[in-house]
Amino acid sequence: MQGLNKKGFSSVLQITLLTFLSVLALSLVWGYVSDLSNNFENQLSPAVDCISQKSKINGACLNSDGKIELSLDTGLGEKISYLDINFKGESFACGQMCGSCNLLDENGKKTIYLSPQSPVALQDQIATAINKCLPELFSISSC
Repeated sequence: MQGLNKKGFSSVLQITLLTFLSVLALSLVWGYVSDLSNNFENQLSPAVDCISQKSKINGACLNSDGKIELSLDTGLGEKISYLDINFKGESFACGQMCGSCNLLDENGKKTIYLSPQSPVALQDQIATAINKCLPELFSISSC
């Protein structure tokens, strides 16, 4: 009769709780790992990409047609997924496809042509940001 007065969990309840906690832990770990592996490139902080980025704008100039020319050097094996250009409140964006600017690639040299609405003068400032990194300011010179 002494066996009937024992207090505690039954072995069935213990196994059920341990199984439930194990399945919960595995599903939490799986959710975290699968979330990282889906689109790992876009989950990195932009600062990580910006530190090692070799692509850059060399300068800005005004050509004879009144368009702004930006010369772009891309780093070896680097992909430019987004290019943001601001000039006097106007914003030009180039992504997978350039909608508001023209990008020409001739003999490995990339040139971007902008046609802003506002008049362009020499020594005007233009800001450019590659892959959403910190923008750089350039003074427009003549080509």
